[in-house]
Amino acid sequence: MNFKMVDNYLLKLIFRKYSKELILAIILSSIANILMLVPTIFMLQVYDRVMVSHSEITLIVIGLISLILLLSMSLAEWLRTRVMISLGSSFEYSLSEKIFKATFLNKLNTTPSNSISSFSDLATAKQLFSGSSTFALLDGPWTPLYIVVMFMLHPWLGYTAILFCINLTFISWMAGKKTKDSKDSYLEEEREFNEYVHSKLQNAEVIEAHGMIESIKKKWWSRHSSVVQSSQAAEDKEFKFITLNKDLTILKQSFALGLGAILVINGELSVGSMIAATLLMTRATAPIDLMLSGWKNFQQSLSALKRLEITLSSFESGDVKVISPSLQGAINIKNLNWNPSKKHFILNDINLFIQPGEFNLIYGPSGSGKSTVLKAILNLLPDYEGKILYDSYSIKDLNWFEIGHQLGYVSQNYELFDGTVADNIARMGEIDQEEVINAAKIVGIHEFILRLPNGYDTTVGINSYNLSAGQTQELALARAIYKQPKILILDEPDSNLDDNGMKGLFNIFNDAKSRGCTICMVTHNKELFKDVDKIIYMDSGRIVNIDEFSTNLNQ
Repeated sequence: MNFKMVDNYLLKLIFRKYSKELILAIILSSIANILMLVPTIFMLQVYDRVMVSHSEITLIVIGLISLILLLSMSLAEWLRTRVMISLGSSFEYSLSEKIFKATFLNKLNTTPSNSISSFSDLATAKQLFSGSSTFALLDGPWTPLYIVVMFMLHPWLGYTAILFCINLTFISWMAGKKTKDSKDSYLEEEREFNEYVHSKLQNAEVIEAHGMIESIKKKWWSRHSSVVQSSQAAEDKEFKFITLNKDLTILKQSFALGLGAILVINGELSVGSMIAATLLMTRATAPIDLMLSGWKNFQQSLSALKRLEITLSSFESGDVKVISPSLQGAINIKNLNWNPSKKHFILNDINLFIQPGEFNLIYGPSGSGKSTVLKAILNLLPDYEGKILYDSYSIKDLNWFEIGHQLGYVSQNYELFDGTVADNIARMGEIDQEEVINAAKIVGIHEFILRLPNGYDTTVGINSYNLSAGQTQELALARAIYKQPKILILDEPDSNLDDNGMKGLFNIFNDAKSRGCTICMVTHNKELFKDVDKIIYMDSGRIVNIDEFSTNLNQ
């Protein structure tokens, strides 16, 4: 991924989509910055006119005018802030759905991507619109105006302002150049470290049971120390420039005041102009100061944009898939090959035709490609070669949102979602109570569910009511047969079932066959080999044999 392309793409998107809002923010910034001269003009009037004339009326009049103008300036700044915050929220909303889909597909296609960090990157990128550096960029073009006013007061004041602006700009440039690589390196190490810690916490029970805590702690401490050292090195560089900036800030104010005092002594400047010059010097260099102090967050936001583009680059919306037929249940696999590592084939020249209503069982040694074939049938494999058809339709052309209810799937790694029992059986959609209860009765868990604290309304999932592995698998089976799908894909559905669970599984088979449902199942349990129509033996990613007589396997 070319990061330059990333920046161009996202920035063009921002400027194209939010051009009106950006123009409004620029107009409001112009109003605010012009009115920033009001305190300077007020001070000049007080020192050079009111103090000389001793006119209270003059003071009251210019004071009221200044107050109105300052209130207008505050209103312009407030409106600008609201516009930019609203723009940032709109940007986040517009990308949230794409990020969700992209991270989901990346996870589905085993692309290295952390969904949590992607949404964190989106929140970080949003700060581009409301961060101090952004407002510094909006105020920066008005720096010449303040310098011109300082030249009008006295040329030496103007030259001094230019000198300090050049110095501060150089420091900002150096800060960005010197800290960018170290900061990027530190942030990358920190993300990897957080993912490492998260993976270990997911296996806390295994670590405790095997007494691995000390070994894990040593590895954790080693990586943690590396992250801390990288962080320290990056912060050391950053704070050198921040300290230098603070020193120059103090120096510029004192220098402007001192230079103004000399000019006053020589009769070249009034006292009011001397004080005004100090204010103008601060105002002229304020955008550069803001840019330097906010450079860290600005840099992080740009890096987040780059990572978001990498995430989105793997997501191609393509043409809208509108094909959503009523499936008959036929599955046709033609010349299917899958070689994700480009070294050896996981699936090699798979050809298989499954009739509607047929019960197919796939077995073979571990690593032979059985589960991968099931994933291919469900369109879960990225970049495979060959064709997979449902009836006469390529699975790549089907609208999965529309046909998903016609399929049922139980994977090896079945899980329940945060929600009620009914929500999980109904696939987190609108609950058809009759169908939910019917699915539970077929699996044989209706009575068990009624004994739960709140029956079908019992909350399950993470940090909710704890179910055993067998009970969870039974609920996954009920979810798979919800609303009587036309195709049923089962990957070792008996792995955690007891005798009652096995009865429920056979009930599923009988119900599915009675209504002409196509079944594809992977299992090592020979008790499930009976009553199947076709037995497919796989080894090393190939179909070695297709047997239509299950009794041969028991000889």
